[in-house]
Amino acid sequence: MRTLGAASAFALFSLSAVAQTNIDTSGKCGKSKVNPVGGTAAQRLTKGAIFSCVNAGISAKAVATPLSDCKDFNSCKLNCCKATTASLTCSSTTVTATGATQTLGNYVCPDGYNDNTALKATSICTTAALCNSMCCSKPASCALYNCRNPFVAKPDKPLVAGAPNNRLCCQSQACFTIQCPAGQVKKPQSGLVTGVGSAAACCSVPSCSTFTCPVGRVKNAAAATFVGTADDANCCTNQAASLCAAYKCVSPYATLKFNHLTLVLPAGEKADDVQCCLKHCFLFQCPGGYAKKANSASLLINNGETPTTKCCDTLAGTSPCVQFTCPIGQIKKPAAEFPATGTATAAACCKSSGTNCVQYRCSAGYRHKQKSYAIDLKGVAASDKLCCNKENLCSQYQCVSTAQQTLVKKNDLATLGKVLSTNGCIGTKQCSKNDALCCQKDVCLAYQCPAPMVKKTGSQLVTVASNKNCCQNPTCSDWQCVAPYVKRADFATINSGVADQKTCCHNPTCGGYECKAPFIKAPNYQTKTAAVLSDAVCCINGNTVGDVVTDLQTEVAAGDKYLPVASVANFQSGREIVIDKNTAVEETNVILKVGVRRLSSGRSLAVNSLDLKTPLKYTHGKGASIVQVLLSGATTTPGPTDTPGITSTPPPGAVKLPWWRRIFQWKYSAGPRYHGKKKHMSSMLALGGGIIAGMAVLLAVQGIRRVVTRASSRELEMDVETTQEALE
Repeated sequence: MRTLGAASAFALFSLSAVAQTNIDTSGKCGKSKVNPVGGTAAQRLTKGAIFSCVNAGISAKAVATPLSDCKDFNSCKLNCCKATTASLTCSSTTVTATGATQTLGNYVCPDGYNDNTALKATSICTTAALCNSMCCSKPASCALYNCRNPFVAKPDKPLVAGAPNNRLCCQSQACFTIQCPAGQVKKPQSGLVTGVGSAAACCSVPSCSTFTCPVGRVKNAAAATFVGTADDANCCTNQAASLCAAYKCVSPYATLKFNHLTLVLPAGEKADDVQCCLKHCFLFQCPGGYAKKANSASLLINNGETPTTKCCDTLAGTSPCVQFTCPIGQIKKPAAEFPATGTATAAACCKSSGTNCVQYRCSAGYRHKQKSYAIDLKGVAASDKLCCNKENLCSQYQCVSTAQQTLVKKNDLATLGKVLSTNGCIGTKQCSKNDALCCQKDVCLAYQCPAPMVKKTGSQLVTVASNKNCCQNPTCSDWQCVAPYVKRADFATINSGVADQKTCCHNPTCGGYECKAPFIKAPNYQTKTAAVLSDAVCCINGNTVGDVVTDLQTEVAAGDKYLPVASVANFQSGREIVIDKNTAVEETNVILKVGVRRLSSGRSLAVNSLDLKTPLKYTHGKGASIVQVLLSGATTTPGPTDTPGITSTPPPGAVKLPWWRRIFQWKYSAGPRYHGKKKHMSSMLALGGGIIAGMAVLLAVQGIRRVVTRASSRELEMDVETTQEALE
């Protein structure tokens, strides 16, 4: 979405001046007919006429700038004058548009005017007439008119003709003052509701309030205010995880701690081997001259300890096994069993250290017992039963929400790591005691936010309900969109924290909307407008104007002769296509070939492609529609595509002649006319013999080339398979 910066905003204000008569296209500070009191009537250009800064309510610059532009009221003030201190200015005045007085504050322009931000803080505003001239501008149309609260733009505002004002260009925001009942929130598009506001029209029960997130997931921040389809994608997010959850131990003889998923690290500490891992003698390999201690399988190497000292005993002797290092899971045999000479091998020097749980991976829903590393399995294979416990923590518990009660899981590691109660509770099944341990009620759901405040996102984890904890003013409630941009359909519930043009506004026309295949841009889409843009507003189904539609996968430039597309199914060579239909760059072409274009020698770097008969006239962006035009006059069955390596299937009933008959096919088609022409037979046989000999030589050469390039042939076959799959 494009946004308007300060320069663009000023340009829009300047546009409104073009429709006025108080301009001088060649005006300079030393000679200009721009009227210094503003308004729409220019002053008469006399011999000495200059723009009077004093009459405009500000002072002339100390250094004269007679050649600076002074073409309209704003440019004259900016280029010819300097700011001056005044007691009453556009941003600090007691004047109102009706002539009444107000407490010191901004001058509010009357109906039909836009705020004029040029020198607003220093422009004099002492009377209503002067304030209108200094602080406001008169836009030429609704397209340039800015609707202010409590009004919002009409959906067709850019197309409305006539002198702009609130009644013509804007509509009231009916839900602005509606207070939603307990347990309800403002609907996303409540800002566009017109007429008389009501709780039924403006409010709804948040859809996620009765949704229960699956194991390992918790309610996301938007769940407190979301209205739509309640499902895991819209309502939930991954629960909190320890910094150790994604950590990989660096030491080759270390494994993650049994509680690494919910491990709370000390403040300021980062994930490392010290915080997240256990170092095992079982996985440590003693160097030459050492042998594993008898109890090494259950020993841990603590921080600061030397692995060789902790896990190994020194070994003396002359056997080749003394300097041999046994593989993981084995220890050295007693020295008495070492061979005196020969080559040291694991079979000769080592024996099993027994089975244990150190290298075992628990199944989903299980985790290692706290001291599983010390369990001697006595030769039995490791298993969940021997090495692991069923997960019985809050991290595996579901906080079930119903229409009567909305529960949300506490999403902090301390809570997620708590062991579930077994007193009257079974495993991870819902239980009131475990609800109290792992969950909390959404107290803000039943709290009523006073209008125009709305519920805060993420308020479901608040413990005390209040305006401060549960509610906030909508981010965009007071934001004024710069025309032709208008408020977004969901502006009344946007709670991003920072109001700006990009967050609160959008261009209501279909010019920037992207249709997705099989939809293409509708005719005259540039003039179509709506508060909520969609395929239904901006697009039409391309299959109603063509027999098959796809879209571009990457941009193509003018002059290119191929189209990388999402699919080539049912496209046929020789058929006419329309590219970017109903847009300014619409053009037609003819398909030369349908297939797959390889981007490199790798099969994975291939894209569906339509080769074109003639070069493209225009550049087309990603997502541009490609429509194969319907054949006129009849419905046809798609024929074979012209893809190299794929053989067409002959029509039903067709008889394929042998090659030698096809050479002399003229004979069989000639019928009786052939009789009496046998004198030509010898020359034809000679010609046939020459052709056969030539074909034999050609086949021999091709056979040799196939042997040399067998690998390339395999890749080509793979690409043909890919093309065939795409066409099917």
